[in-house]
Amino acid sequence: MRIGLFGDIHANLIACDAVLADLQQHQPDAIVCLGDLAITGPHPHEVVDRVRSLGCPVVRGNWDDWAVEVRAGRHPTEESRPIDLWCAERLTAADLAFLGSFPLTYEMPLPGNQALLCYHGSPRNFNDLLTSITPLEELDQLLEGRREGIMAGGHTHVAMLRRHDEALVINPGSVSENWHLGAWPTQLFNAHAEYALVTVEDNTTSVMFNRVPIDHTVVIREARRRNMPDLEWWTKRWQT
Repeated sequence: MRIGLFGDIHANLIACDAVLADLQQHQPDAIVCLGDLAITGPHPHEVVDRVRSLGCPVVRGNWDDWAVEVRAGRHPTEESRPIDLWCAERLTAADLAFLGSFPLTYEMPLPGNQALLCYHGSPRNFNDLLTSITPLEELDQLLEGRREGIMAGGHTHVAMLRRHDEALVINPGSVSENWHLGAWPTQLFNAHAEYALVTVEDNTTSVMFNRVPIDHTVVIREARRRNMPDLEWWTKRWQT
């Protein structure tokens, strides 16, 4: 059984379509989206519409929740960035209903009496940060004591594979806005889109991380064409 994992699209349809096209070449049995679809990019409605058309499971990300809350008037907007508010305003009622339907976690049975547990930040909260250097005791708390099977989440925009007892913990990286860590602390993005493939056969599990090149100049051109706010700040973050 082969499962495609992708998330953190952040309203970038060009990167999203690049990942989906590459992913389909591997003929996965299932795909799961790990959240954060529609905020901080030029294509908020278009990305939601594309993911909805896939009919795949999607877990709720922090920005998915934020979009629903801010449009419902349950979240203050005074400290929100103009680019994020612009994205939220372009979501239709159907888009918001779709985002609001996402569960916090999604579990899929796998061969060999295993299971795949999907979430955004952690199984307990979409804002949790789960990284390669999270201490073991904290990791155990974030994963709610689970130490078997496969667990997959996003949120950090950094690809990761680590073991926790008998479990594999995966972050497929981000479709958009994956960090160029070599430039840290300057917050730059790499011009490629990331996803992962998990293959489970009998007692064998393999994880493949894929990077798909994208033309960031086309993404920026789309943002300019749509008069997206915060354009100068946003475009400077793309790695050239």
